[in-house]
Amino acid sequence: MSERDSGGSSIGDAIGMAVLIFAIVMFFIIVAIVTFLASPGMLIVGTAKLVLGLAHSGRQVWVLSIAASATILIVLVIVRRNFAQGVALHLLLCAVTMILWSVLTYGFEFRATESLAAVFFPGFTIKEIPATAAAQASQERPAEVDTTDRESERLAAEVESQPSEEPSQTAIRHAEAISLPQAEPLPTPTPIPMASFRIALQLPLKHAYVMVRMNDREVFRCDFRPKNQAGTPGLVTPPIEAVAGPVVVKVWVISPDKKVADEYVVLPVDLEAGESRRLGFVFDPSRELKERLLMDRNSLAD
Repeated sequence: MSERDSGGSSIGDAIGMAVLIFAIVMFFIIVAIVTFLASPGMLIVGTAKLVLGLAHSGRQVWVLSIAASATILIVLVIVRRNFAQGVALHLLLCAVTMILWSVLTYGFEFRATESLAAVFFPGFTIKEIPATAAAQASQERPAEVDTTDRESERLAAEVESQPSEEPSQTAIRHAEAISLPQAEPLPTPTPIPMASFRIALQLPLKHAYVMVRMNDREVFRCDFRPKNQAGTPGLVTPPIEAVAGPVVVKVWVISPDKKVADEYVVLPVDLEAGESRRLGFVFDPSRELKERLLMDRNSLAD
């Protein structure tokens, strides 16, 4: 009687195990079919969740994906006006989407595709954590470890056999070894010596254009119209700052028709630090054209 009971129980356990395995296999088959049919919606919903930052649970995302795929199927059937053709197009779209999903997830190890897959499969990662190099070395090369241990013991014995140094010298060497290099202080920036100059121009003209350049850089421009100035008309520029040292000053005086004045003078000047110099020029209409603008030798520094 006991043998009959034990045989019946073992058969029952085998049937239960077979049913359990069948249920597990069918579960994975159903999940694979649902994933295949919902793949277009999964791609759309997952991308929208990542881009827009939508707050949905995993179950809600799956439901939305299935609904989106069903909507796509209905639209295809309505557009084709043929149920079989609509279903065929939907299956083809699912296949293309699954291929695209596989290429993006496993062909390109991007963080974006990993995040997209993690929307539907939490904990999904593309790369696995490799084993540590130390564990591999200890398993693959035990002979080398033993050799290294023997070499270390031999070196330790040689060190012990050598005469020990004085404690003071050992402490000094240890301090030199651990001392950190001190950061060098940044040099104090040297102030740039500056100077200035002004252009004083005696210009007996009713209308002229005046321009001043320093080292080929324009520093002053004026449309000169003296109007009711007493005595000889003229102008004085504001102070023009420059770095102390040699500079090249160029002055232009041009009348509107270029018949009365078309003058150009180049004047090298050596300015000292802190100096404020006045550079005087005189326009002499009695001279020939191109030679009417002259340096005033009587100009004095301020």
